[in-house]
Amino acid sequence: MKRLPLLPWFLGLWLACEPTPGLEHDAGSEGIHDAGDLPASADGPQDLPEDAAPPPPRDIPGIDARDPGPDGGTVDLPDPGPLPDRDFSTPEGITLAGRHVVVANPDFRYDGQRMVFGTGFLTVVDRGSRQVVQRIALPCRNPQEVSWDGTRLWALCSGETTFDGTLVRPAGQAALVGLDRSGDPFRIVAWMPIVPSPTHPLVGYPSSMAFLDGRAYLASGTTAALLVADLEAGHLLRSPDAPLSLESLGLGGLADQDTVKVLTGPPGVLLAGSFNRDRVLAFRLPGGAPDPIQSLEVGVEGMLDGVLDLAWRPGGTPELYVLLGLAQRVVAVSDLLGAPRVDDRFAVTGTMPNRILLDRDRLWILDSGDNRVTAVDADTGRPLEVRALMPPGTNPYAMAAGDWEGRPELYVTGLRSNSLWVFDADTGDLLAQVPPVP
Repeated sequence: MKRLPLLPWFLGLWLACEPTPGLEHDAGSEGIHDAGDLPASADGPQDLPEDAAPPPPRDIPGIDARDPGPDGGTVDLPDPGPLPDRDFSTPEGITLAGRHVVVANPDFRYDGQRMVFGTGFLTVVDRGSRQVVQRIALPCRNPQEVSWDGTRLWALCSGETTFDGTLVRPAGQAALVGLDRSGDPFRIVAWMPIVPSPTHPLVGYPSSMAFLDGRAYLASGTTAALLVADLEAGHLLRSPDAPLSLESLGLGGLADQDTVKVLTGPPGVLLAGSFNRDRVLAFRLPGGAPDPIQSLEVGVEGMLDGVLDLAWRPGGTPELYVLLGLAQRVVAVSDLLGAPRVDDRFAVTGTMPNRILLDRDRLWILDSGDNRVTAVDADTGRPLEVRALMPPGTNPYAMAAGDWEGRPELYVTGLRSNSLWVFDADTGDLLAQVPPVP
C-alpha cells in the first residue's frame, strides 16, 4: 500500500517551511522535505475550533433562478463575511470567461497549528485593461477551482478538513456555486451545498471538477469518489451520503484515503487520476454506474509518484498527459482507449510541479518551487526555450491560456504573492502583474 495523499503537495511543503524560505530553493535544498515527513492532508492539518459555528444566513437577491423566493428572487445563503482589503488572497484556480480572467481565492493562513480560512471570493480581471473589475464573496469556504462552461461560471468550494494523525476527513460544508453574466459582470444564480456524511466520513472535500452532458462531476480530495450535480436543475444527484465510488475501477473503497483528479476526455468519457495509487482511469457512466474502459498504472511499482494533474489532447499523439508531482515528471499516453502506449519519461519537471496545461502544440508545466512555467513540445516532450519566470516567493499555483486581440497569452496565479501574472505565451515576456508593483 502506498502512502497517503498530499494535494496540492507543494502547499503542504509551504506549511512545513514556514516562514517564507523553502519554496524558493532549488531541488535538493534543505528547504525541500520528503512528503513522508508531512501530515497526510490535502491541504495540511486543519483542525477546527470545537465551538466553531456556521455564519448566520442572509438574503441575497437573485440566488438560484430555478426556485425564486416569495419576494421574486431571494433565498437564504450563509453570510460569506467581509472581503479582505486586497484584490487577491492566496489565489489558486483560474479560468478565462470571454474578456475576463476569473481567479478563485481561498483566503487562508496558517496559524502554526491549523489552516484558517477567511472569506472565499472570486476576483474578476478585465483582460484588456488588466484591471480588477469585480470581487465576488462566496457563501462557502476554500474555493479552489473555477471554470467557465460558455454560459455560466462555476466555482468549487472544497470546504475544510481535519486530520486525526491517520486520516484526513472533510469538515464543514463545501459547495458548488454558479454565476452568470446578468450582474456586473457576474452574479450568483445557483448554490449547491455539499454537507459531510456520517455514513461515509471520508467522502467530500471536492477538489476538482469536470463537465459532461449537463452535469458536473466533483472528485473527492479525501477518497476515491465522485459527487454529481445536475447543472440545469441546480441540485446534487449524488451527494456524500450516496457518492459514486470508484472502487469498481480498481481504486480503494470509500473508507480508504485517496485524492482524485477528474477530467473530461473523449466524447462521453471521463478520466480520473488517483494520487494514492498512481493510476489513470477512463470510464463511462451509463445509467449512472461507472463502466470501465481503461485502467493504467503510470507510476513506478512500489513507489508513490502522485498523480497531480491531467491534460487531454483530442486527436493528437500522445493524447493524454499525466503529471506525477512527487516523481517530478510527466507521463504521456497514446491510444488510451485501444492498445495504450505509455511513455513514462516524456518530460522532466522542476521543483514542486503542480499543474500542466495543453496550449496549441506545447505543454506548459508549472513548477511552484522554481517560480516558473516552462514549455515542452506536445509531440516529443522536448524542452522549448520559452518560459515564464516569476520572482522568488511567488509560488505559482494554476494557469490558463488563450488569445487576446490576436496575441496568445498565459495567465498564472501567484499563491504567495497574492497576484495574477500575464505573459506573452510565444515569448514568455511578462506583460503585466495584477495588481501592479508600486
